[in-house]
Amino acid sequence: MSDWLLKLALALMGLHLPKAFTLLALVLILLAWRCRAVPLQPQKWLLWSGLGLLLFGSSYGLISLHYGFWTLAGRDLLDLIGMAIFPAAGLWVGSRAGAVFSWRQMAPLWLAYGFGALLFAWVVLLHGRGFSAGQLLEIWHRRRETSIAVPWGSDPLMNVRSIEQNAALAVGWLMPGLWLLAIGVQRRLAVGLVVSGLVGLAAALAFGGRLGLLVVLVGALPVLVAWRRRWAWWPLGGCAALLLALQLQQGAAQRLLARLYDERFDRFVGFLRSARRFPGGGHQIHFGYLDHQRQVVVAFDARTGDLLHNVVFDIYARVGWWPVLLLLLVLIPLLFRACVHLRVALRAPEPGQLGGALVAAALLLCLLVQWLFQPLIYGDGLLFYLGFLLLGYLAAKQPSPAGSP
Repeated sequence: MSDWLLKLALALMGLHLPKAFTLLALVLILLAWRCRAVPLQPQKWLLWSGLGLLLFGSSYGLISLHYGFWTLAGRDLLDLIGMAIFPAAGLWVGSRAGAVFSWRQMAPLWLAYGFGALLFAWVVLLHGRGFSAGQLLEIWHRRRETSIAVPWGSDPLMNVRSIEQNAALAVGWLMPGLWLLAIGVQRRLAVGLVVSGLVGLAAALAFGGRLGLLVVLVGALPVLVAWRRRWAWWPLGGCAALLLALQLQQGAAQRLLARLYDERFDRFVGFLRSARRFPGGGHQIHFGYLDHQRQVVVAFDARTGDLLHNVVFDIYARVGWWPVLLLLLVLIPLLFRACVHLRVALRAPEPGQLGGALVAAALLLCLLVQWLFQPLIYGDGLLFYLGFLLLGYLAAKQPSPAGSP
């Protein structure tokens, strides 16, 4: 019964319904209860990581109070409490789930959130652009718009990138699903991954974003790890050959770069060049950078709420270097542990567990893309907190004994 409640709560979280953070707390409580038999003797890596996340969340909240970004009232107070508690709590609960849930048992939970988020993306598309049959083409014609009406929530309009990131989760499962179909393993799961991936890709294209295509390519990486034959790396060689051929065709290369190049890269370069002028970080950061596509100089000013479209950079520009340092000291070792455990699971999968490992690996890579190219505060932060639950599970997950489920 608790597993069904977990799936339902995660799906409703993905829909971003009101009280979604209450649902997040419910998910953590249900998972903790489900894992109550696990001894309360965490390993040293978990203790230090949990302490680091508590210090990160607390320092982020206190500095935000100091700069006046948050106040001790209303929604700001809830955001402050959430930032202080949810990252560490998600890591701790996820690590306990790694001792109880197999790859196959955990996959439906990740999928429940991803499918809910995909449904939310399409509900917003239909509500904001083409609810009736005669307006369906508006979904495509208005893909260049930067904001869209949403059916629920405190704000009637949201930036389309906040919605696009919800569709990207399903997009990351497209390549794993196709490969599972090709090798004839876990066909029902494979069909679900392929269908949801295609539907998610259609939504990402309707939003006019570039991250959907990047997530498709990134989703192929766990497939290549699991595909141990040498010729499995031929697709990468083919891509390299294609890029070399484009170099020989200057016009084609320029058109490709114009399609793939993004203002984010110019903003990142401008930030890195000017960061030394603001060694303490924080909201005083401001600089100008050249947008190479439009050939105009753009001003960035963190004091007016401008965003760098990168989670780590945004934290630095909002509250300075101390929370960033704490976060990176936790994340880098956790990512290393997670990747080691994923490699083992993908290279030598237990019977019936390959699909679950692929789902988790693709989700981690999708979250990595979001961290690199999306701002911290886009959406409502649920995806940010969910990442620590996933990371805790992956960092704690060890190969199960032979014959275990």
